[in-house]
Parts: sequence; C-alpha cells; structure tokens
Amino acid sequence: MRKVSWDDATLCLAMLGSVTFYVVCTYWVKQGGIGRHQWDISEAQLSRKELLVSSWLIAGLTPLTFLFLKTSFFVQYLSLFEQLRWATVCSWIGLVLTALAYSVQTILVFALPTPKKGDQWAARIDNIMGLSIPQSTIGLAVDLYILYIPIMSVYGLNLSWKRRIGVMLVFLSGIM
Repeated sequence: MRKVSWDDATLCLAMLGSVTFYVVCTYWVKQGGIGRHQWDISEAQLSRKELLVSSWLIAGLTPLTFLFLKTSFFVQYLSLFEQLRWATVCSWIGLVLTALAYSVQTILVFALPTPKKGDQWAARIDNIMGLSIPQSTIGLAVDLYILYIPIMSVYGLNLSWKRRIGVMLVFLSGIM
C-alpha cells in the first residue's frame, strides 16, 4: 500500500463535492422544478426562492468540484512524471492555472447572483447564465491540457509504435 499524498486529498474533496451536488440535485428534483423543462414551469414556480437558491447552489458546486477534480490530475502527474522536467513544469503550470481559474469561477458563481440586502433572488440569478460560456471554454482547455501531458510523455518513451499507441489509448480512454 502506498502512502497517502495530495492527490488523494484533492480526490476526496472532489468526491465530497460530487456527492453534495448529487444530493442537492436529487432533493430538488423530488421537490419540483429542477429537471423539468422551463416550458412546463409557470412563472410563479420559476421565481420561487427555493428553486432559485437550489439553482444557485448547483451552479456554485460545479466549479468548486471541478477545481479539486482537475487539480488532482496535475498533482498525480507531478509524482508520475517527476523524471521528465518538462512534464513537471507543465504540471505545475496546469495546477496553478487550473486552481486560479476554478477558484475565480467559484467566487463569481457564488457572488454575482447572490442578492444584496433588499434585492430579490429572481432579479440576480440570471447573472449565472453569463458565466456558462467562459466556464465551458476553460473546462475544455484544461481537459485538453490534462490529456496533453501524458500523451507527450508516452510519445517520448523508447517503445515500439504499437506499444506507444496502446499506452496512449489508455490515457485517451479518459475522453469517454
């Protein structure tokens, strides 16, 4: 059995975020509103505080969970590819940029739609929608970068092409 490391801690936090996300989603699907098409929800139901707060919580848990999930890859790469200087540098760059990007996203998702004193939830919750394209773009870029490091590391190994492609396919299976 190997010793516990930082990637174990980040994975545990990501798992905790995932379970919390699942519980919140399941609870609000059962309570009504979440999971139904907007056309099937009346204006009165759509502007219920409970539905808006649950949407806010779900939107905030997503980047927070991805923060720990994706940084765990880079932490693991630091130990896995420690012999390759360029992979170590790339892992540190990915770790820092991912942590910064998802920390900022989490703060924005929680801060922008949160009503100030005297405001209503319905007036502020639309601020989350403006963050969806930047979140998706950053997520795709980080995912591709996570795949880049091990694939380029395997590409440089002294193996036959058949074995290199086999090992690369193991890493590429993460696309599914």
